[in-house]
Amino acid sequence: MEQLTLEEYLEEIRRLEGKIGRLDKKIEEAANSGRYAERVRKFRAFRGIDYLTALSLVCEIGDFKRFAGAEAFMSYLGLIPSERSSGKKRKQGGITKSGNGHLRKLLTESSWHYSRPN
Repeated sequence: MEQLTLEEYLEEIRRLEGKIGRLDKKIEEAANSGRYAERVRKFRAFRGIDYLTALSLVCEIGDFKRFAGAEAFMSYLGLIPSERSSGKKRKQGGITKSGNGHLRKLLTESSWHYSRPN
């Protein structure tokens, strides 16, 4: 019985790996389409960023010109430190995490790949 269970699990893993491969291929095709190709190519120039992250950045950010500067973009991502101030006292805390959590997570994962190359 244990052997049958193991074989079922392995078959399911193979099925899911095939599905992931097909989805990865679809993402790559979409990223290389004329509409996204140039911007995706630029993001992929950074180590740690591949098709999924690059396409997510392109689709969710849209036009970078809508941000006045780096601080506005960091605020959009929720990467601005929190602050508690009173009078002359100023204390900064951890990041606010109030922005786009999906992109913040993707960039965090990318930074891990960047700092630990294969």
